[in-house]
Amino acid sequence: MIKLVVSDMDGTLLGKSKGVSIPNRNAIQRLSEHNIEFAIASGRDYNGVYQIIHELGIECEAILGNGAQYVDVKGNILMECYMQKTIYKDVVKIFDDASIPYMVFTTKGFYATEPQRVRDLFVQRCVNFFHQPYGNMTRVVSLKIQLVTFCRQLEMLMTF
Repeated sequence: MIKLVVSDMDGTLLGKSKGVSIPNRNAIQRLSEHNIEFAIASGRDYNGVYQIIHELGIECEAILGNGAQYVDVKGNILMECYMQKTIYKDVVKIFDDASIPYMVFTTKGFYATEPQRVRDLFVQRCVNFFHQPYGNMTRVVSLKIQLVTFCRQLEMLMTF
């Protein structure tokens, strides 16, 4: 007996139009009618998932951050699995020593070694995926990167 169906979000549940297709909506409704739970799995964080699914009227649990968190419909963390600080520091040292840019996702946002480059790549990814003109997203993403950079500085001071 099937008790749970889990779907990836980008490119699976959400199509290129950023929406859930009618067949997918109907399938989710049929799962509910048969008392089968539905959950989303995504590399995104809580805000990146729940902002979209609430707009679509879907309430479900989610596996976030590529498996780092499992949250209920209200975003309460039910289970978490993070990289240990000692391992994190070893991995970051390898990237730093090789001058390889990287991005780290945390429970407080993300940190990028090259915020401008990450911003540009993120915007381009959104343009490619959602087929939106570049100018529509640039300002929002720019402000988000600035905030993340500031938060990263505070977090590094407080955490390490």
